[in-house]
Amino acid sequence: MNHRYTKHLATIITTNNDIDRLDPRIRSRLLDVELVTRIKVVAPDYRSLSQNQQTQLQTSLNKYLSYTFGTFDIDNHLTPKEHEGLYKAVNGAWQYANNPQGWVILYGTYGTGKTHLAAAIGHRRLEMGDDVMFITIPDLMDYLRVSFSPNSPVSFEQRFNDVKNISFLILDDLNTETASNWAREKLFQLLDFRYVTGLPTVITTSRAIDELDERIQTRLLDDRICAHLVITARPYTVRRRERL
Repeated sequence: MNHRYTKHLATIITTNNDIDRLDPRIRSRLLDVELVTRIKVVAPDYRSLSQNQQTQLQTSLNKYLSYTFGTFDIDNHLTPKEHEGLYKAVNGAWQYANNPQGWVILYGTYGTGKTHLAAAIGHRRLEMGDDVMFITIPDLMDYLRVSFSPNSPVSFEQRFNDVKNISFLILDDLNTETASNWAREKLFQLLDFRYVTGLPTVITTSRAIDELDERIQTRLLDDRICAHLVITARPYTVRRRERL
């Protein structure tokens, strides 16, 4: 390789290893931008359907096909204050879905429509051509842990980087109260990366900000990048019982 490098002879190389894992002498030559063109193929292995499914980014958005802006119900069985707050949340989510800048944080108790709005945003971004990953925090941690298995077709680093760099990420049910130290650290690394890079991110949570990891709090409280949509309406199940 050194001979062909010094002679500038046309050469094609394929590898399934990251450049940083190669012999340092070979690595230094492959990093020569004046001579070497590197092409990263991110497609899954076409030889194995099961492996393809394991290597692709996991998303739960297909579970919420009916969760669109058109099906979101702002009923008349709300107090004026609840109706106003819910309308603002829906309008804010719609505007963000059409022009995502920074992050959107959806707050509210369980059953108030946070997940519905988050999924609606995801479907809208899919229509606009984005790669969208929709996943709950617990499922995300399980998805990352699986990569530690000896039979995993992808490394943890590759899977974690894929999640960090996805063009549009939706994290449902943020709650660091019962998370392990490892999960809290990985979640912070993920959010910090997307915070620094400004990648569009939607987060839903039923927790107050001061109940979350302090490092995450500082990111969520930055109103330069985070828009906060608070749903104060009673849960749908409660309102249904009241109508009956």
